[in-house]
Amino acid sequence: MTRRSGARQFLKALYSPDDRERFKAALDLGIFADRQWSEKPDAVRQLLRRLAWSLNEESGATGWGAPEAIGEIAARIPEMEQLYGSVFPGYLSHAEVFLDNAILDTGALWAIGRLGPGSPADVPALDEDLPRFLQSESGSVRGAAVYAAGQLGRSGLRSLVSELRTDDAPLILPLHGIIMDVTVAELAEAAVFSLDAVATSEAGSSPPHGSVR
Repeated sequence: MTRRSGARQFLKALYSPDDRERFKAALDLGIFADRQWSEKPDAVRQLLRRLAWSLNEESGATGWGAPEAIGEIAARIPEMEQLYGSVFPGYLSHAEVFLDNAILDTGALWAIGRLGPGSPADVPALDEDLPRFLQSESGSVRGAAVYAAGQLGRSGLRSLVSELRTDDAPLILPLHGIIMDVTVAELAEAAVFSLDAVATSEAGSSPPHGSVR
């Protein structure tokens, strides 16, 4: 199989209605792009432009799997993270872009968590945008939002995340490179643990009362 045909295969699988197949295609495409980057960076750039264009209403495409694939590629290639990491918060901030599409919302939220704290996807506006996704009617969206909040250490959202520790809605999500069957409750429990650790760390780094930084 040539590299080009491999890319086509992954791209086709991104449009699968099956969450597991779609995430697998995104992870595989990330590996594929990472391997190509040193030899054919322009091909990787073209691939990312194609994926990003599919999220544009004018493209006429559904964009399924594109956020996950962009996020995975950007997480693996620092140069592309700087270019594409910031697109996800922007998409989530504009309802007219995603039109409440649970598949796209889940993918974008997972990508934000995948890129992690300090990345271009980690912007202050998420403190205002994440709450509505944490309260989504879709279990997969709630779970991905919990994952993003925990990964980014959004301690201000601890209360909302904690409320989901009894949410047994199932979903499929890549965690540490492994596609897993989880529940929103399991993700919330892990996120609360992370957020508490962040809060403890921040408290420990605070200067004594009355001191000056």
